[in-house]
Amino acid sequence: MNTVFTGHYTTLQRHVKEVANSRQEAFMPLEFDPGEEAQVDWHEGYVIDNGVERKVNCFLHEALFSKAPFVYPCLDKTHRINVPQIPLPEPI
Repeated sequence: MNTVFTGHYTTLQRHVKEVANSRQEAFMPLEFDPGEEAQVDWHEGYVIDNGVERKVNCFLHEALFSKAPFVYPCLDKTHRINVPQIPLPEPI
């Protein structure tokens, strides 16, 4: 089926501009159940220990449900990290 546009160019131009400007940013909120997801990372920093500046590595853990942070300082990134298990309340 062939159709021919019989309107004016400016009408088409105005329509295309309106459609292009009406696009909305896509947004999908993320929701997590307790204990389901966490974000982990390493951070390098410096501390003063008895007057001596020392480089330390910190293991960072953030629970995505509660946003509760956990920071564990380490001398290097080879330490085994045991993130404490926080007991969850019983469901109602």
